[in-house]
Amino acid sequence: MQEANEITTLKYLHDRYLEEQLRYTHFENKSSKLLTFITGIIGFLTFYATRNQSDLFNFETYANITKFIVYLITIFLIVCAWGHTLRAIKIGNCPNLPLTKDVLYYLENAPRNQRDPYLKDCYFDTLEELSQYINDKAKNLEYAYEELFYSACTLSVLGFITIIMEI
Repeated sequence: MQEANEITTLKYLHDRYLEEQLRYTHFENKSSKLLTFITGIIGFLTFYATRNQSDLFNFETYANITKFIVYLITIFLIVCAWGHTLRAIKIGNCPNLPLTKDVLYYLENAPRNQRDPYLKDCYFDTLEELSQYINDKAKNLEYAYEELFYSACTLSVLGFITIIMEI
């Protein structure tokens, strides 16, 4: 019964490890897509400033000053979102199961009653580190999405001011 329990525990830890690896891949893909999108928005805002520089950098009326300030806030929020996305996609020391010759030699030669607890500890420690690593990525992505939302709001205010000024 003890041996069946050991196998079930190891299988469970192995499955959890694979799930966390999939979760890691999911966040990496989401980060890279968001980074591409935000880079495009930064390009658009740069094009907008270049195209409308005489209008955007004209400080003769309060409406123009307001428009410029809203534009700066939008740029600030987009750059913050870009930075948080870069932090989420940052490649660092992603936790992996130990893989050295010493570990392989130990696993080949250790009796089962020592090997299985060692494997459980390896899986558990790696899962703990990997979960924290992924949660940090998720937190940065959450910040990036919030900043992207607020930048979209300020961009709509900028559009509204521009429409009002044209009418």
